[in-house]
Amino acid sequence: MEESDGRRDRVAEIKPSVDADGTTSRKTSKWVFKTKRGVDGSVSRFKARLVAKGFSQRYGCDYDETFSPVVRGESIRTLLALATQKDLHLHQMDVQTAFLNGRLEEEVYMEQPAGYQVKGKENQVCKLHRSIYGLKQSPRCWNHTLDEHLKQLGFQQTPSDPCLYISIESAMIIAVYVDDLVLAGKSEEEIEEAKRNLSSRFKIQDLGKLKSFSWD
Repeated sequence: MEESDGRRDRVAEIKPSVDADGTTSRKTSKWVFKTKRGVDGSVSRFKARLVAKGFSQRYGCDYDETFSPVVRGESIRTLLALATQKDLHLHQMDVQTAFLNGRLEEEVYMEQPAGYQVKGKENQVCKLHRSIYGLKQSPRCWNHTLDEHLKQLGFQQTPSDPCLYISIESAMIIAVYVDDLVLAGKSEEEIEEAKRNLSSRFKIQDLGKLKSFSWD
């Protein structure tokens, strides 16, 4: 359950058991299995994801703010029209296990997941450092992490849509819908450079040229 040797870089660490004393409580989790299909309906891969049962979280204790923006449908349509008018290249990327990049500010404890209990420490719990799937604040944590990185790369949010980013230096545009990114640029070289910069921070699946996009 670790991503690197640094303690704060771990998804979670094993800690002594905590009691539901009004300030801390143990969350449970479950495994979710899903079949991913391509645009033609064929099976592309099988996924297994550990999901926290966030419905047991308590506001003000386990989480605070949860709102996370996504790109508006009007922004996507405008971007596609602009790309047609200005002859821009359109590419698409998917950030894999995106939520695990977000850092938790609250103290959240979870029982060890089924099949992954540490031998001799079965009664101990996981202290979560990363915003795993299922937690109420996970989308917001991930959006904050991505926003910080894009701004470090020189992108700025547009006033009309907080999930539409523009780089004045390279004239690149990036639209963000949770973990799906649409990149628009004047040249393939600029887009490839943006992909490299994003891949240096996140685990990215390059989907190549934009073929389809849904924001429903």
